[in-house]
Amino acid sequence: MVQNNFIFPVSKIFLVNFSKIFLVFLLIIIFSGCDEKPFKIGLDTLPEGDLISVGYVDTISVEAYTLETTGINSRNHKQSPLGRYTDPVFGEITAEFITEYGRSDSNLFGPNPQTDSIFLDLYYYDFMGDSTAIPKLNVYELTQNISDTISNADISGIFNPVPINISDPYVFADSLKIFRIRLDNAFGEKLLNPEIDRDSMYTDASDTLFKSYYKGLYFSVKNEDAGGGLFYINLAAIGTYGTNIRLYYHNDTIGGQDYIYNILYKNSNDAILDQRLNLFKFNHSTSQIGFLNDTVNQDSVVYLQSLGGTKVKLKIPYLYEVKEEIGNASILKAELILPIIKSDDEDLDSYPLPLKLGLRKIEADGMEGIIQDDPYFLGGSTSASNYFGGRVDGDTIQYSFNIGYYMQDFWNGNQDNYGLSLFVAENTVPLIYNAVDANRVLLSSGSHSNRIKLKITYTLLP
Repeated sequence: MVQNNFIFPVSKIFLVNFSKIFLVFLLIIIFSGCDEKPFKIGLDTLPEGDLISVGYVDTISVEAYTLETTGINSRNHKQSPLGRYTDPVFGEITAEFITEYGRSDSNLFGPNPQTDSIFLDLYYYDFMGDSTAIPKLNVYELTQNISDTISNADISGIFNPVPINISDPYVFADSLKIFRIRLDNAFGEKLLNPEIDRDSMYTDASDTLFKSYYKGLYFSVKNEDAGGGLFYINLAAIGTYGTNIRLYYHNDTIGGQDYIYNILYKNSNDAILDQRLNLFKFNHSTSQIGFLNDTVNQDSVVYLQSLGGTKVKLKIPYLYEVKEEIGNASILKAELILPIIKSDDEDLDSYPLPLKLGLRKIEADGMEGIIQDDPYFLGGSTSASNYFGGRVDGDTIQYSFNIGYYMQDFWNGNQDNYGLSLFVAENTVPLIYNAVDANRVLLSSGSHSNRIKLKITYTLLP
């Protein structure tokens, strides 16, 4: 992308005079220059008594920069991406996960149970990339309980490095979207004949004994996997055709029995009890992202990637000057407009846009805080969510946010201007980074011809 090294903010203000003929008087002032004050309104061009204090400006400079994240909270989702995929624009992404599992009932297996075979089924509800590119996996047993919360956590010391699977995933029931993995019978024997008392463990309603002995599983993508696709695994799909461990066994009196271990264990109140963590690795070295992690040089396009791949830092460098020139004001509306840019390598059918973006304010220490307009602060209702925005608009090919409360706090001196952080959010919770879908989008920056815009409507106060 071509970088624009010179960005001069200009201003456009609509001031309304209703004193005689109730018509709108339009005043537009556009200027630029290297040595000039970056934002000049010219309120003194009209007599003070002729102005009714309604103003509008839509040419405030907004700068945008692409940053890698330092990991996102990806704990305890019911869906987990799995596989390796090379995006032509964003580079390579590897998605893995760790999870606990639980017994499905208090079956005690009878006298002297022995494993006949054991399988692990993975039900996927969607995919990114090639649907035939089934990931090559190793499945490991965890040796410690899951405590991490971040998507790039180092888990190298919490699993047994000897895999328990003896096959890669293969299509078990194509019409049902299920992969099956053959596990080592030795793992089945460990389930049937643990070193602690089996009867007590399988009848413990709290599952405390079960979880103390069976810590969980790690689904790891093999290094030789070519990277053709990501599959979205539904961990909450339980039962005969779902995501579970299926153990076939016989005992001294009965043969041909099977027993299912649910990946997501639920109690009698249907509450999810298991712990799990989605894990993501990104390789942006072969991506098309320009000026990655550079907050000085602005590319004309910014790159926003889900699963904690990238986020975008927004700067409004002349906001203090805007405030000074406008003066004391009540903010009626402040709208942030984010145009979508379609790459030449992009097919929106193959690379669907994120349904929802999130926005946070940046604090003095560089940390992210909840912006005043977030539905979390406004009661969490549907109307609050609709007000805040962030959903993709297919008609205008853009995203937009309302940030009037944030801007009013700034005008009142209660909010500093350290910038905003833009990210791909969960579809229903704009406060949370998306840790289940691999969608991404290209947006224009402040130096693009169809640039990011901040539109402010205000009322002047005495």
